[in-house]
Amino acid sequence: GHDQAVDAENLQHARLALEGQGAALIDSIRARSSADGATITTKDLHSVLTSPPFLIPDDVASSMTRSAHVQGPGGGVGMIDTGRFVARAVPTADEELFAPIRQRLLETHHTVLGAFRAFVKDKRKTELSKSDLVTGIESLGV
Repeated sequence: GHDQAVDAENLQHARLALEGQGAALIDSIRARSSADGATITTKDLHSVLTSPPFLIPDDVASSMTRSAHVQGPGGGVGMIDTGRFVARAVPTADEELFAPIRQRLLETHHTVLGAFRAFVKDKRKTELSKSDLVTGIESLGV
Protein backbone atom coordinates (compact mmCIF):
# COMPACT_ATOMS: atom_id res chain seq x y z
CA GLY A 1 0.00 0.00 0.00
CA HIS A 2 0.91 3.65 0.09
CA ASP A 3 2.33 5.56 3.00
CA GLN A 4 -0.62 7.46 4.44
CA ALA A 5 1.61 9.99 6.20
CA VAL A 6 3.28 10.87 2.89
CA ASP A 7 -0.14 11.17 1.24
CA ALA A 8 -1.35 13.49 4.02
CA GLU A 9 1.75 15.67 3.66
CA ASN A 10 1.34 15.75 -0.13
CA LEU A 11 -2.32 16.78 0.20
CA GLN A 12 -1.35 19.63 2.50
CA HIS A 13 1.26 20.74 -0.05
CA ALA A 14 -1.31 20.54 -2.86
CA ARG A 15 -3.84 22.61 -0.94
CA LEU A 16 -1.30 25.40 -0.53
CA ALA A 17 -0.21 25.15 -4.17
CA LEU A 18 -3.80 25.37 -5.41
CA GLU A 19 -4.93 28.17 -3.11
CA GLY A 20 -6.81 30.83 -5.07
CA GLN A 21 -6.94 28.64 -8.18
CA GLY A 22 -10.31 27.03 -7.57
CA ALA A 23 -12.02 28.62 -10.56
CA ALA A 24 -9.16 27.67 -12.89
CA LEU A 25 -9.16 24.11 -11.52
CA ILE A 26 -12.91 23.81 -12.08
CA ASP A 27 -12.53 25.03 -15.70
CA SER A 28 -9.64 22.65 -16.41
CA ILE A 29 -11.45 19.70 -14.89
CA ARG A 30 -14.66 20.55 -16.74
CA ALA A 31 -12.77 20.56 -20.04
CA ARG A 32 -11.60 16.98 -19.44
CA SER A 33 -14.57 15.52 -17.56
CA SER A 34 -17.73 13.64 -18.48
CA ALA A 35 -20.36 15.42 -20.58
CA ASP A 36 -22.25 16.60 -17.49
CA GLY A 37 -19.05 17.60 -15.71
CA ALA A 38 -19.87 15.38 -12.71
CA THR A 39 -17.01 12.90 -13.01
CA ILE A 40 -13.48 12.65 -14.36
CA THR A 41 -11.20 9.63 -14.77
CA THR A 42 -8.27 9.28 -12.38
CA LYS A 43 -5.90 9.46 -15.38
CA ASP A 44 -7.43 12.70 -16.75
CA LEU A 45 -7.46 14.33 -13.33
CA HIS A 46 -3.80 13.41 -12.82
CA SER A 47 -3.05 14.97 -16.19
CA VAL A 48 -4.93 18.21 -15.32
CA LEU A 49 -3.07 18.56 -12.01
CA THR A 50 0.42 18.02 -13.44
CA SER A 51 -0.13 20.35 -16.42
CA PRO A 52 0.04 24.17 -16.54
CA PRO A 53 -1.09 26.29 -14.82
CA PHE A 54 -1.02 23.97 -11.78
CA LEU A 55 2.17 21.92 -12.33
CA ILE A 56 1.58 19.77 -9.24
CA PRO A 57 4.46 17.29 -8.86
CA ASP A 58 3.65 13.78 -10.10
CA ASP A 59 3.79 12.10 -6.68
CA VAL A 60 1.60 14.80 -5.12
CA ALA A 61 -0.96 14.46 -7.93
CA SER A 62 -0.99 10.69 -7.33
CA SER A 63 -1.70 11.27 -3.63
CA MET A 64 -4.55 13.60 -4.60
CA THR A 65 -6.21 11.18 -7.02
CA ARG A 66 -5.75 8.32 -4.51
CA SER A 67 -7.47 10.27 -1.75
CA ALA A 68 -10.28 11.38 -4.05
CA HIS A 69 -13.60 9.66 -3.90
CA VAL A 70 -13.39 6.89 -6.51
CA GLN A 71 -16.60 5.72 -8.12
CA GLY A 72 -17.18 3.06 -10.70
CA PRO A 73 -17.37 -0.71 -10.89
CA GLY A 74 -14.56 -2.71 -9.31
CA GLY A 75 -11.70 -3.00 -11.75
CA GLY A 76 -13.33 -0.42 -14.00
CA VAL A 77 -11.85 2.98 -14.71
CA GLY A 78 -11.64 4.96 -11.48
CA MET A 79 -14.11 7.79 -11.74
CA ILE A 80 -13.73 10.76 -9.45
CA ASP A 81 -16.59 12.98 -8.32
CA THR A 82 -15.41 16.38 -9.61
CA GLY A 83 -17.44 18.54 -7.22
CA ARG A 84 -16.28 16.66 -4.16
CA PHE A 85 -12.69 16.66 -5.41
CA VAL A 86 -12.61 20.45 -5.94
CA ALA A 87 -14.27 21.09 -2.57
CA ARG A 88 -11.52 19.09 -0.86
CA ALA A 89 -8.60 20.30 -2.98
CA VAL A 90 -9.53 23.99 -2.88
CA PRO A 91 -11.87 24.64 0.07
CA THR A 92 -12.18 28.29 -0.99
CA ALA A 93 -13.31 27.48 -4.57
CA ASP A 94 -16.97 28.25 -3.88
CA GLU A 95 -16.04 31.55 -2.27
CA GLU A 96 -13.89 32.46 -5.30
CA LEU A 97 -16.72 31.71 -7.68
CA PHE A 98 -19.40 33.45 -5.67
CA ALA A 99 -17.51 36.59 -4.64
CA PRO A 100 -17.86 38.35 -8.04
CA ILE A 101 -21.50 37.23 -8.30
CA ARG A 102 -22.28 38.54 -4.81
CA GLN A 103 -20.57 41.84 -5.62
CA ARG A 104 -22.58 42.33 -8.82
CA LEU A 105 -25.80 41.32 -7.04
CA LEU A 106 -25.27 44.02 -4.46
CA GLU A 107 -24.23 46.63 -7.02
CA THR A 108 -27.28 45.88 -9.14
CA HIS A 109 -29.98 45.07 -6.59
CA HIS A 110 -28.53 46.46 -3.32
CA THR A 111 -29.55 43.37 -1.32
CA VAL A 112 -29.42 39.66 -2.05
CA LEU A 113 -33.11 39.41 -1.17
CA GLY A 114 -33.89 42.21 -3.63
CA ALA A 115 -31.97 40.33 -6.31
CA PHE A 116 -33.86 37.11 -5.66
CA ARG A 117 -37.17 38.99 -5.79
CA ALA A 118 -36.12 40.52 -9.10
CA PHE A 119 -35.12 37.07 -10.42
CA VAL A 120 -38.51 35.45 -9.74
CA LYS A 121 -40.30 35.53 -13.09
CA ASP A 122 -43.78 34.73 -11.82
CA LYS A 123 -44.51 37.37 -9.19
CA ARG A 124 -47.38 35.30 -7.72
CA LYS A 125 -44.77 32.83 -6.52
CA THR A 126 -42.34 33.43 -3.70
CA GLU A 127 -39.89 30.65 -4.46
CA LEU A 128 -37.08 30.96 -6.95
CA SER A 129 -36.83 28.20 -9.54
CA LYS A 130 -33.44 26.94 -10.66
CA SER A 131 -33.97 28.38 -14.14
CA ASP A 132 -34.91 31.80 -12.66
CA LEU A 133 -31.71 31.71 -10.64
CA VAL A 134 -29.54 30.74 -13.61
CA THR A 135 -31.13 33.42 -15.82
CA GLY A 136 -30.81 36.01 -13.06
CA ILE A 137 -27.13 35.27 -12.45
CA GLU A 138 -26.40 35.28 -16.19
CA SER A 139 -28.12 38.69 -16.44
CA LEU A 140 -25.48 40.13 -14.09
CA GLY A 141 -22.85 39.59 -16.79
CA VAL A 142 -20.27 38.12 -14.40
